[in-house]
Amino acid sequence: MRRTKRRKRVLFRQIAALFLVVLFLAAVFVVYQWGGLGLQKRPKQVRGVYLPTESLADDARLDQSIEVMKKNRLNTVVIDFKDDDGQIVTQLEEGDELVKSNSLDLLDLQDVLRRFKRAGIYPIARIVCFKDNRLSQQYPDLSFISQESGMVWQDGGGASYINPMKEEVKTYLLDVTEAAYDLGFKEVQYDYIRFPEGFHVYSDGLWYDSSTYEDLGGLERVQAINDFLERARNRFQDRDLTIGAAVFGYATIGGEQPDLVGIGQNFKSMAERVDVISAMIYPSHWSPGFLGVDYPDLEPYEVVAGYIDIEQDILDASKSRTRSIPWLQAFTDYSLAEGTYQEYGAEEINEQIRALKDKGQEEFFLWNIAGDYPSGIRP
Repeated sequence: MRRTKRRKRVLFRQIAALFLVVLFLAAVFVVYQWGGLGLQKRPKQVRGVYLPTESLADDARLDQSIEVMKKNRLNTVVIDFKDDDGQIVTQLEEGDELVKSNSLDLLDLQDVLRRFKRAGIYPIARIVCFKDNRLSQQYPDLSFISQESGMVWQDGGGASYINPMKEEVKTYLLDVTEAAYDLGFKEVQYDYIRFPEGFHVYSDGLWYDSSTYEDLGGLERVQAINDFLERARNRFQDRDLTIGAAVFGYATIGGEQPDLVGIGQNFKSMAERVDVISAMIYPSHWSPGFLGVDYPDLEPYEVVAGYIDIEQDILDASKSRTRSIPWLQAFTDYSLAEGTYQEYGAEEINEQIRALKDKGQEEFFLWNIAGDYPSGIRP
């Protein structure tokens, strides 16, 4: 009798142990399959770069990029989830139908995330918001229509935009964010979170739905952008998702002007609605004479240091607790006139980083659209 009870207890323990093993293996499978439960933790100080989808889809280029990042002590990578054309770069099988219909099999994103995890690199999903050729062509009523041609409007570079005033557009972008979160990303960065540049100049020649937004001399565009960020914050505030936004540097120096270049970006109000604000402060993008510098591209330290003074004053005066992690220039701007630009290598990148450090900031992103970064970067 005692032997029978003992056997039953042993059998019960064996079954319980087997059950725990099965649970463990299932958890490991989920982590491996979806990546989301096993991504690298967010570093205390973000030192990041942008890598394009082409670099991620090529194993040799990806290995090389990871090696360069390690040598330069860079710990964060920003990668496209929804790219400049409106394509979601990985095939999605679950979630919103419209989101799934715009997802393409451009790369095995789960494998890429696992490789970053092994390398100790923290990934951030870049979501290009309102610049979207794909959705504009699919649903012209969500875009801007040229009164002259009756076709979807395009800017000088051939890009079309979806309308930030449309609730359907905001919902779609939030569903895209949800898909990135479900895949495992713990942080997203919204880019092109704006109206087309110069919209205030040519909007009278466009047909578009202003929805419930009244004409307030540009303030309605700011309201539309802020409303989207509010919705994002409300939707994900109870989840472990960091929300960032990339903004024009001009949106910062505009000060109290609500909409300096017609795009709907106001640095102060956007910073109050996100966790991370990332101004694009590339020296090459400032006009001659900015901060008293004749040719800003030639003086990266002075431009970055001068900009940060302006930004810090705005953040100090606001109620925002957002982290500032600016985008720095890691490319050569050959569009500038001869004698007004220089080749940007490690020295020029380090000058920008030094300017940040001298102002008490340690975090940054480096932008090179091709994902080519030199050795010798000293964060």
